[in-house]
Order: sequence, then structure tokens, then C-alpha cells
Amino acid sequence: MKLTAAPTLHPTAQIVNSNLGAWTFVSHDTTITDSSLGDYSYVMQHSQIMGAEIGKFCSLASFVRLNPGNHPLERPSSHHMTYRAMQYGFADTDDLPFFARRIRFASGTMSGSGTTSPCCPA
Repeated sequence: MKLTAAPTLHPTAQIVNSNLGAWTFVSHDTTITDSSLGDYSYVMQHSQIMGAEIGKFCSLASFVRLNPGNHPLERPSSHHMTYRAMQYGFADTDDLPFFARRIRFASGTMSGSGTTSPCCPA
């Protein structure tokens, strides 16, 4: 497969509210949500990326899972009702600072197969 300056996506890849740089590649069954993928970076199959800023020339292997969210252990309950209050009718807004957390990969970073990063907020 030859890449182009436009992002190359497998038909089963899902990109939601995210920015992909030039010469990027996203493999099959991969979801990228609320994230950015820098120029020349790629993500292999079956990966889930949420709330991440991935720099240029990054290599993410298959089955990578990045998500800055972590169940809040300091609250009376770690259930997501405490930060997704709208979903349960407990409040008119969700816990926006909770969702503002991000994972940042510096340019040139490599992430091996099966890597998970549940709590690396920057």
C-alpha cells in the first residue's frame, strides 16, 4: 500500500472528532476519538485511542489502548455515574475537568503491541 499526503484509513477504521496529519495510516478495526495523530504516524489494527495527542513519526502497534480516563477512586463510588451525571439524569452537565485530561505521546514515540495507558494524563 502506498501512502499519500492525505490520511490513509482502512474502511473499518472509525475516526470521531479527531485530526489526522499528513502521511498517516490507520489500520483496520481501529477507533480514534477526540485525538490527534501527527504527520507520518501510524496506528495498527484493533487499537482504541481516546483523548490522546500523538506527535509526528509515532509508531503504534496493534491492540494499543490509550485512554486518559481512570475510575476516580477518591469519590464515594468509582462508577461512571459520578462523571457522566447527565447520562443518569443527576445533573445538567458532566464532569468536564474529568474529560479534559489527555495522553501525550512526544514525536518519535513507539508503543508496542497490547500497550494500555489508562492513566497517563498530562
